[in-house]
Amino acid sequence: MQKAISAAAYAEHCGLDVKVVKKYCNQGIIPHLRNGVFYLIWPDKADVALLEHMNNNMQKLKNKAMTKEDKSASKIGTTKRPAISIKSGAEYIATINKLQRGGRKSDIRNSKAL
Repeated sequence: MQKAISAAAYAEHCGLDVKVVKKYCNQGIIPHLRNGVFYLIWPDKADVALLEHMNNNMQKLKNKAMTKEDKSASKIGTTKRPAISIKSGAEYIATINKLQRGGRKSDIRNSKAL
């Protein structure tokens, strides 16, 4: 077991801001002992705890992203309409002419080929 160090020294050790280290200590994420305004942190235990916290957050973000993808996929599948099927050049020109005259896509889908 390593010797306990201050919050500032641990912040430098792990590359975080001192305020973040103290916040994680107060939230119970980083194990520590507090002596007045001083935080005593054991780097080996704190590294393990911080890594576990980061892994949990990453897993939560992945789950949240997958939930959003599932919701958006279900919305897209139910609201998307099929495209108009045009089989020849004459049908293409007739469809363009109907759209230019103010015809709706639903009218064009339901009409017979010219």
